[in-house]
Amino acid sequence: MKKKSKTSAATWVVYFVGFEDTNEKSDKSESSASTDVIIEPRVGYEKFETTGDDAQQKRDAEMAAFLRGGQVLAIVEDDEEKIVQSVALALEKQILRMR
Repeated sequence: MKKKSKTSAATWVVYFVGFEDTNEKSDKSESSASTDVIIEPRVGYEKFETTGDDAQQKRDAEMAAFLRGGQVLAIVEDDEEKIVQSVALALEKQILRMR
């Protein structure tokens, strides 16, 4: 059995999901059956497996965020979820200007 040359490690990605909706609803809509998807802006985080290679780690983080419809804000190399939660909360306050 072949051994892997690089070990995998768990890493967290903190990402932002949100977009500006440019479609203004008018009172004279042609179809009342149209369904608009409303996505609330938010900051999320997820654990993912990656190799020790920095370039691969960045690609893996970008893919994890992309699959959630977001953009990477930070990559956290720590096992503690509490640390990642505090990073996500600080970024959320900064981005969404919550007080």
